[in-house]
Amino acid sequence: MSKPLRRDQKLHADSTQRDVLFFRERERERVLAVEKTTRLRSLRMAKEAADREAAAIAAAAKPPAPKRKRRAPNDAVVTAMAETVE
Repeated sequence: MSKPLRRDQKLHADSTQRDVLFFRERERERVLAVEKTTRLRSLRMAKEAADREAAAIAAAAKPPAPKRKRRAPNDAVVTAMAETVE
């Protein structure tokens, strides 16, 4: 085999090996990103569920709003209303 042909084959082999390593590294980084996203999503969903539960407990523990008392009708208003009806 001639020297230029061996050199070309070696360069091609080296290039192919770099490509393989690059694609393996890129796939590993993609897998890590997916795992991180999944982990963060599950943490966020657990926090939201805990917040909803805490809000429900707080709403249940909150005393009901006091009812408004009816005021006794003013005698002048009652008389005026009775006169307009007649």
